[in-house]
Amino acid sequence: MAKVNEQLLGRISGKLGNLVYRKIGDTTFVSTRPEKYNYSTSEKAVKARKGFSNLVAFAVFVNSIPILNKIWSLREVKGKRAYNKIISHNKSNFNSDSVNKNFRIVPKSNSNIISFYKSSFISDPSSILTFSIQIDPDFLSNSNVDLTCFIVLVIYNKESDKFMSQVNELILSENKNEFDFSISIDHNIIKKIDGINNFVIFSSIVLLANNYTIAGWTDSYSIISH
Repeated sequence: MAKVNEQLLGRISGKLGNLVYRKIGDTTFVSTRPEKYNYSTSEKAVKARKGFSNLVAFAVFVNSIPILNKIWSLREVKGKRAYNKIISHNKSNFNSDSVNKNFRIVPKSNSNIISFYKSSFISDPSSILTFSIQIDPDFLSNSNVDLTCFIVLVIYNKESDKFMSQVNELILSENKNEFDFSISIDHNIIKKIDGINNFVIFSSIVLLANNYTIAGWTDSYSIISH
C-alpha cells in the first residue's frame, strides 16, 4: 500500500480504475483492488457475516454516545481509535442471531474506584431501573475535586433491531460511599419498547472529575428481557 501526496494530486478518495484510495487520519493510501472476491454462501459464513454486522452496528452506536466515546478514547484502553477498540474488545462475543447481551458498552475497568451491583428492572407499568453503587472510600477521602456521576443506558430492541440511549446524572450525597438509585426509562423509549419483552438494557456508571475528565467507570452490566 502506497501513500499519496495530496499537494501534487489534490484530495482523492474512493475508486479509480483498479485503484482504491483510503484516507486514514491525515494520510491518504492507495492500493490495488483485487480482481475477484471470495464470497462464501455456506451457512457458517453467512452466520459469521451476520454476527459481524451485529457487532458493527453496536460499535457504531456506542461510539456515537459522547461520554462512552470519551472512555474508549482513553490511552489506557488498548487499541487504536475508539471505534476499533469497541470492535476489538467485543469480537469474541458476537453471534449470528442478535446483538449479544455480553457485549460491553465500556471496556473492563482496571480500578475499583466505583462498582455497580444489585440492579433490577421493572418493565410494567412503571419502567423503573433500580441499582446500587459503591465508591472507594479511600478515593473519596483523598479526592479534592468535585465529582459528577452518570448512568449510561443503551437499550437494544431485538424486534426492530434498533438501538436507543439514555444518560442520567446521579446526585451523590456527602459523607457516603454507597448509593441507591431508581430512575425511570425515558417516555420516548418506553413507547418504542412498550409491550415488547425481547430487549436488552446495557448499562454503566461513569464518574467524572473536574473538567469532565474520566475518574472511573463500572463494568458493563446488562439486563435482558424475554
